[in-house]
Amino acid sequence: MNETKFTGRGTVYASSRPTYPLALFDALSERGVFRPYFNAADIGAGTGIFTNALSGYVEKVYAVEPNADMLNAAQNDSKKGNIVFLSGNAEHTGLPDGSVDVITAAQAFHWFDAEAFAEECKRIFRPDADRFVVLAWNDRDPNSEVIKANFEVNRRFCPSFNGSSDGADLDGSVSRFFDGKFDLLTFDNGFLYDENIFLSRSLSSSYAPRPENELFEPYVAALREVFRRNSIDGKVLYRYITKCYIGNL
Repeated sequence: MNETKFTGRGTVYASSRPTYPLALFDALSERGVFRPYFNAADIGAGTGIFTNALSGYVEKVYAVEPNADMLNAAQNDSKKGNIVFLSGNAEHTGLPDGSVDVITAAQAFHWFDAEAFAEECKRIFRPDADRFVVLAWNDRDPNSEVIKANFEVNRRFCPSFNGSSDGADLDGSVSRFFDGKFDLLTFDNGFLYDENIFLSRSLSSSYAPRPENELFEPYVAALREVFRRNSIDGKVLYRYITKCYIGNL
């Protein structure tokens, strides 16, 4: 991954990206994937959206993020005392050997070198750990009319737009990573966005044109039109399907 893709987007990312359902964390706790005495590593932690929720279910979280802008936003937003922020990436976390009980990656695995990430996971797991890896995404619902219209605007104005999660085949890539042995949990996860958050959600994406780009103003104008056509009482329903894959290495 080009680690500068999200440079300059930390603030807008933190303000507009969706949270994850608490039911997901409760389910993982019930399965013993998260335990109150665990040390967890959240890899590709971004602005800490998943990290902050995870910190309530384990003893300590190492939030590992390669982009300085995103890491700074995570540190500024976090009020949790059991999160340790580290500059590192999926292939070289900077964590000591045998230091964690469980590893997570939310909205991030599709950017990783999967083979190198697997080796790094094995290195940092405690020798007696169950070696659970949790891969989660808030995947935009392809059946939502709002998201269909949003994607059409992205295709018109964002040359590098490939679809949700950079067009990754989530099921296929995860299956290869876990050698076909994993569980999948899904949750409906919808949010009511006002116009500013709706715009920010699109502008937080790695493919979105930046303000200095000649496509920026037409892109924003087209997004405003999508919002106008679909809003009710100043809000649009933006639907996600939260997908959580659980496997062992």
